[in-house]
Amino acid sequence: VRGHVHDIGERLDGLGGVPAASFSKLAELCCFEPEADGIYRCRQMIENNLAAEQAIIAVLRRLTAQAESLGDLGTTWRGSCTPPITSTVSSTARRKPPIHSAFQYEAR
Repeated sequence: VRGHVHDIGERLDGLGGVPAASFSKLAELCCFEPEADGIYRCRQMIENNLAAEQAIIAVLRRLTAQAESLGDLGTTWRGSCTPPITSTVSSTARRKPPIHSAFQYEAR
């Protein structure tokens, strides 16, 4: 998982994304509800972890599909097992992606 997260972070940086830096902003943008403090039964912890992982997978799939729709071959290729068919970059691949709630895009 760390490798995938690192790859995604590198790709977002390459596209001009600016990550959230504060814990309060990260909590606001979180795609799942964090556990409250306390003691949990083992089964409850596993169910909570599974729900969080499923939410993260859903976000990754949505963002990969968004990148693919914009012609971003780098992100599309990293998210699949096969390299892209075309070797040329279309004009849509050079456009900035729409603003996602977790990142702000700015010209570099």
